[in-house]
Amino acid sequence: MKKIINIIGRSNSGKTTLITKLIEEYKKQNYSVAVLKSTSAKISMCDKKKDTEKFREAGSYADMISDGNKLVLHSVLKDNSPKYLIEKYFNDIDIVIVEGYKQEEFADVRLEVIGDKHNSPLFKTDIKGIQAIVTDEEIESSFETFKRNDILGIIKYVKNL
Repeated sequence: MKKIINIIGRSNSGKTTLITKLIEEYKKQNYSVAVLKSTSAKISMCDKKKDTEKFREAGSYADMISDGNKLVLHSVLKDNSPKYLIEKYFNDIDIVIVEGYKQEEFADVRLEVIGDKHNSPLFKTDIKGIQAIVTDEEIESSFETFKRNDILGIIKYVKNL
């Protein structure tokens, strides 16, 4: 059961908390889970004194460092689309949760998280493909709506799509 779940919402709406709870519950159910997060901030995990940074400065397309239990990959992206990244790096994962990428449609399910103090208009008014909303607010919606702590309900909804 490979499922791709796209979680979107405004800053501080509770996306990370929801994703963390989903990961924990999926792990209890023995699913493998991976997360892809987009950011507009520049990513820098480089220490200019370390070998891997020297490799990049010399022109290496990619470098990977492993400590035997984990690895970190630095690579120039040919394609930043979530579909490409999931196929390339998470091919053997059961559940892929993607935070962000709100302008692209690629997931099995798209959930919008609405924070306690939401601003109008909500994302659902201008983002295509929203299928469900996660909020503790009382809002009128034609979408399936879940409370934040209804993790099992969300998982059941995703599984049945």
